[in-house]
Amino acid sequence: MYFSKDFLLYLYKKLSSLYPGGDIEKQGGTQFVSALKYFIAMDAFKKETAEPCNSRMRDDKDLFVECVGKTVFLSETPYGEKFYTKNFASSVGESKDYDIGSNFFSAGAVKVSLSSSEPLIYPTRYPELLTIDKGVVDVLEVGYQNIAEAWDYLGGNIEKFALLFLWLNRYTDFSSEQSVCEEGLKNLKKTYSSKLINALQWNKDSVKNEVVYLLTFASFSDDLEYIQKEDLGSNEDNDLDMESTDDVEAETSVEVRNMKYIQNATQLIYYGVPGSGKSHVIDGIIKNYPESQKVRVVFHPEYTNADFVGQVLPKSEDGNIKYEFKPGPFTKILYRAYHNPYQKYFLVIEEINRGNAAAIFGDIFQLLDRIKNGDETETLDGNTYGTGWSKYFVENDYINNYLRSPVEYNQNGFTENHEETDVSFGGGITFTPNTGIRLPPNLSLYATMNTSDQNVFTLDNAFQRRWDMALVENKFTDDLKSPDYQKGNIQRNKKIEGTETTWEQFQKHINALIERETAASGLSSMEDKRLGCWFIKTEESVIPKKLFAEKVLKYLWDDAFKFSRENIFQEEYKSLEALENAFKGDVGFGIFKDRNFNSQE
Repeated sequence: MYFSKDFLLYLYKKLSSLYPGGDIEKQGGTQFVSALKYFIAMDAFKKETAEPCNSRMRDDKDLFVECVGKTVFLSETPYGEKFYTKNFASSVGESKDYDIGSNFFSAGAVKVSLSSSEPLIYPTRYPELLTIDKGVVDVLEVGYQNIAEAWDYLGGNIEKFALLFLWLNRYTDFSSEQSVCEEGLKNLKKTYSSKLINALQWNKDSVKNEVVYLLTFASFSDDLEYIQKEDLGSNEDNDLDMESTDDVEAETSVEVRNMKYIQNATQLIYYGVPGSGKSHVIDGIIKNYPESQKVRVVFHPEYTNADFVGQVLPKSEDGNIKYEFKPGPFTKILYRAYHNPYQKYFLVIEEINRGNAAAIFGDIFQLLDRIKNGDETETLDGNTYGTGWSKYFVENDYINNYLRSPVEYNQNGFTENHEETDVSFGGGITFTPNTGIRLPPNLSLYATMNTSDQNVFTLDNAFQRRWDMALVENKFTDDLKSPDYQKGNIQRNKKIEGTETTWEQFQKHINALIERETAASGLSSMEDKRLGCWFIKTEESVIPKKLFAEKVLKYLWDDAFKFSRENIFQEEYKSLEALENAFKGDVGFGIFKDRNFNSQE
């Protein structure tokens, strides 16, 4: 079972969207396509030969040309005449060497390298992908990261990864519609290296979900069908834009339309003592997503709703002052989530209780109520919002106008605000000037909270109720299968310089003293003064005395035991300076009344 010609043409038209610079048929687009196909071809070449390509050897050159051909091949006539795409748009060619002889081997970078005293980098105008030394072409290790994440190439875009996945499988024989992801990945693993597969995330759920979405526009055929040269004559009209046709939308149910916005509607606050690893937990969740799909902010006492959401600021232009809305991090990530419904987005708020969260969120506070599984809400704006969308909406003309601004990218890969227009997003959502603002289901909010902070704002029950809460336990993992086990094992066993006491032994002993102090004083907040497992970190094999004194002792003196220093420190030390100097000198742990740090109790 194969993709039908209609779906092949659909994929072919979408190929031009791989290019981030606008018109793929202009010079920049041609260079982009050349770099992309040569890099993919070189990876396939090395997968087969385990060696770089020596262009002076006929067999190597022919194999490299064949590898390029797998990327751009369209069809073959009964007479053996082959057609291929030159620039992933409307231009096709018939040359046996797929148009690489004149601009890469014979007259381009490879030829120049023969007389160069130093290895050359290819390309020169964009982030490097290949190295060429005396006609020998090889993949640069950094090329995998560049091709996947650099804005000049694929920019970490999950949709582009999925499109390449399907395009490189365009003539694959599948056993069923449901097996495309599994069999397609197996097919790509035969041709391409694990480095390329990992870089383009072809084995990740995020890409698989996007592939599944693109397959909602697919049809299949029992026979292998090719894109013929004459089929591309209709490329300039809208016949191939299957995603935007009225017929497709009319036949798509509400449930399917809602599924087009990938489900990622998590709202979770991780709380615990300082240094317990709250931010590390969140990093583990979002680390495999590109920077463009994440926004991280830190709340603090001076942080405002204008900082978070956006504000109108004056701007000088041609000697005149005009006022323009400058979006904050909330509005920026909301924009990206609306315009890319098939990717997951994350807003991370560090130290959420160090700022006045109720004031910072303002009226968008009510967006935190999400529609639960099975519920569905018809709204007056003509849209149907399903699971994961905000249950209620807010009206904000500035955010509305910004969300309706066209997608355009600057050199950093971020969207810029331009003249507003009505926009039809994926999932059947149409945005007009009267549409209310909601959180979409592909946007998750994560936050961290240190419950021991003194100068903090209390999170009221109404605010906390709209979040899930998760305690990050203050302990090292003993799970041998955990990716954090080895790091934790090194941290827990580091000795404090000048002693035989490990960090874990000291931390446990002090925390036990803090808990006893809590019970004796009746101050429940004392429990949150415990030392976190990662309260102090260093790359050295031991914890330096100076670092320990200036970080741990200062915390115990100024914070944890501020009102009961006589219960832990020798009474002769009347100042933090004296305490630290004594520890750094010959006294060491003699500064403490109880020095039984090696006890396992």
